[in-house]
Amino acid sequence: MYINRLAKTAAAAFLATAMLITASPAQAHPAPEGPSSASSDLFPRFSLTPGQAMELQRQIDQQIAAAPGGRQISQNEVAYDGGHAIVTFNIPGRTGSPASSKVAAPDAVTSDVNGCPYGDFTQWNCVYEFANFNEGTNGRRLQFNECGGRDLNTYNFRDKTSSWVNTTGKKVHVSNFTTTGSLVLLWEEPSHSKSSQVTPANDNKADYIDIRC
Repeated sequence: MYINRLAKTAAAAFLATAMLITASPAQAHPAPEGPSSASSDLFPRFSLTPGQAMELQRQIDQQIAAAPGGRQISQNEVAYDGGHAIVTFNIPGRTGSPASSKVAAPDAVTSDVNGCPYGDFTQWNCVYEFANFNEGTNGRRLQFNECGGRDLNTYNFRDKTSSWVNTTGKKVHVSNFTTTGSLVLLWEEPSHSKSSQVTPANDNKADYIDIRC
């Protein structure tokens, strides 16, 4: 069970990361300068064929065009909000949701849950575009590491959540906007929990996420 796995790995994870220098939030999640969309050759991370690299870059370019304000920080990641929100793309030819790069989650070098980072100093809430954590798809993962609420439209992710992972020690509320603009709770995520498929009634309806600290 995921909750037990986190408990068992927590001590080992702390030892593995205890020697890291604690950085300020701005240092820990940089939004590097440079073009918002660049050739994947500038971000070597995965070994891809030219066709796979072009397809992945096309998805990155579409993301930045649909949700302005993001910056490409790796071959398959776009950062928003100074690096506190990350959109991660699956890798062509590979299965499963990829773990975050060290640029995206520098402290979470010890563990991940279906690609969602887990570290001793920073945990994340992750939502996935498809069921089963995007397994076997080209789906995106959107992840946050700060408390508070966010409109998923900012990241081109409104009405696009089918599964989720919460590696934080906090409760997370996921809500839908009504036609009048008010919020209706769809589901609550307990700390250190996950779901491979939201209920049919709530599938692709998430509009707003609130990490409640």
